[in-house]
Amino acid sequence: MQKSTISLRIDKKKKAALDAIAACYDLDRSEIVNQAIADRIDYEQYKDKKIKLALAAADRGDFAKPSDVKKTFALLRAKTKSKSRQNKSA
Repeated sequence: MQKSTISLRIDKKKKAALDAIAACYDLDRSEIVNQAIADRIDYEQYKDKKIKLALAAADRGDFAKPSDVKKTFALLRAKTKSKSRQNKSA
Protein backbone atom coordinates (compact mmCIF):
# COMPACT_ATOMS: atom_id res chain seq x y z
CA MET A 1 0.00 0.00 0.00
CA GLN A 2 1.37 3.38 -0.97
CA LYS A 3 1.67 5.76 1.95
CA SER A 4 1.33 9.52 2.08
CA THR A 5 1.93 12.07 4.78
CA ILE A 6 -0.63 14.23 6.51
CA SER A 7 -0.22 16.63 9.37
CA LEU A 8 -2.69 17.60 12.05
CA ARG A 9 -2.96 19.74 15.10
CA ILE A 10 -3.63 18.00 18.40
CA ASP A 11 -3.73 19.36 21.92
CA LYS A 12 -0.89 18.47 24.27
CA LYS A 13 -2.97 16.19 26.53
CA LYS A 14 -4.15 14.08 23.59
CA LYS A 15 -0.62 13.86 22.23
CA ALA A 16 0.68 12.72 25.61
CA ALA A 17 -2.11 10.12 25.86
CA LEU A 18 -1.35 8.94 22.33
CA ASP A 19 2.34 8.61 23.15
CA ALA A 20 1.51 6.66 26.32
CA ILE A 21 -0.67 4.23 24.35
CA ALA A 22 2.04 3.81 21.74
CA ALA A 23 4.63 3.12 24.44
CA CYS A 24 2.39 0.47 26.07
CA TYR A 25 2.22 -1.46 22.82
CA ASP A 26 5.80 -0.72 21.74
CA LEU A 27 4.50 1.00 18.59
CA ASP A 28 5.17 4.39 17.17
CA ARG A 29 2.60 7.17 17.21
CA SER A 30 1.93 6.79 13.49
CA GLU A 31 0.86 3.16 13.88
CA ILE A 32 -1.61 4.05 16.64
CA VAL A 33 -3.07 6.92 14.61
CA ASN A 34 -3.34 4.73 11.49
CA GLN A 35 -5.20 2.05 13.45
CA ALA A 36 -7.56 4.63 14.95
CA ILE A 37 -8.29 6.02 11.49
CA ALA A 38 -8.84 2.52 10.07
CA ASP A 39 -11.22 1.70 12.94
CA ARG A 40 -13.18 4.90 12.34
CA ILE A 41 -13.41 4.23 8.59
CA ASP A 42 -14.66 0.68 9.29
CA TYR A 43 -17.24 2.03 11.74
CA GLU A 44 -18.51 4.71 9.35
CA GLN A 45 -18.75 2.24 6.47
CA TYR A 46 -20.63 -0.25 8.69
CA LYS A 47 -22.98 2.47 9.89
CA ASP A 48 -23.57 3.68 6.32
CA LYS A 49 -24.40 0.14 5.19
CA LYS A 50 -26.85 -0.37 8.07
CA ILE A 51 -28.56 2.96 7.35
CA LYS A 52 -28.92 2.10 3.67
CA LEU A 53 -30.40 -1.29 4.54
CA ALA A 54 -32.83 0.32 6.98
CA LEU A 55 -33.89 2.93 4.43
CA ALA A 56 -34.44 0.22 1.81
CA ALA A 57 -36.57 -1.72 4.29
CA ALA A 58 -38.57 1.41 5.07
CA ASP A 59 -39.06 2.06 1.35
CA ARG A 60 -40.48 -1.47 1.06
CA GLY A 61 -42.83 -0.76 3.97
CA ASP A 62 -41.03 -3.34 6.10
CA PHE A 63 -41.84 -2.05 9.58
CA ALA A 64 -42.44 -3.74 12.91
CA LYS A 65 -46.08 -4.41 13.70
CA PRO A 66 -47.49 -2.29 16.54
CA SER A 67 -48.18 -5.48 18.53
CA ASP A 68 -44.52 -6.51 18.21
CA VAL A 69 -43.38 -3.09 19.40
CA LYS A 70 -45.69 -3.30 22.43
CA LYS A 71 -44.36 -6.77 23.32
CA THR A 72 -40.76 -5.60 23.03
CA PHE A 73 -41.35 -2.57 25.24
CA ALA A 74 -43.20 -4.71 27.79
CA LEU A 75 -40.22 -7.07 27.96
CA LEU A 76 -37.79 -4.16 28.34
CA ARG A 77 -39.89 -2.62 31.11
CA ALA A 78 -40.00 -5.97 32.93
CA LYS A 79 -36.23 -6.36 32.69
CA THR A 80 -35.69 -2.81 33.94
CA LYS A 81 -37.99 -3.36 36.92
CA SER A 82 -36.27 -6.65 37.71
CA LYS A 83 -32.81 -5.04 37.66
CA SER A 84 -34.09 -2.16 39.79
CA ARG A 85 -35.38 -4.59 42.41
CA GLN A 86 -32.09 -6.51 42.39
CA ASN A 87 -30.09 -3.31 42.90
CA LYS A 88 -32.29 -2.23 45.82
CA SER A 89 -31.87 -5.57 47.59
CA ALA A 90 -28.10 -5.66 47.10
